[in-house]
Amino acid sequence: MVVEKLEIKQPKTKDLLKLLKKLDLDDVLIINEAFDENLYLSGRNAKNIDICDINSINPAGLMRRKKVLTCVDVLKLIEERIS
Repeated sequence: MVVEKLEIKQPKTKDLLKLLKKLDLDDVLIINEAFDENLYLSGRNAKNIDICDINSINPAGLMRRKKVLTCVDVLKLIEERIS
């Protein structure tokens, strides 16, 4: 799933879970452009959620979760790297 912007303003798991519920995601890998402390702190204790930056993407991580969540800018960077 691709969203316009992925931003967590405060490091609260409840806020991240609310966002994921709104998007109907529960077993997800979240890919961000760079390390985002608020996103990391929000998701580190959540079950079935992995978070990585664009430099840490690997096939095993992609296969571990049912869905992937990222934003448009990150998707463009991924496309550039694999083309």
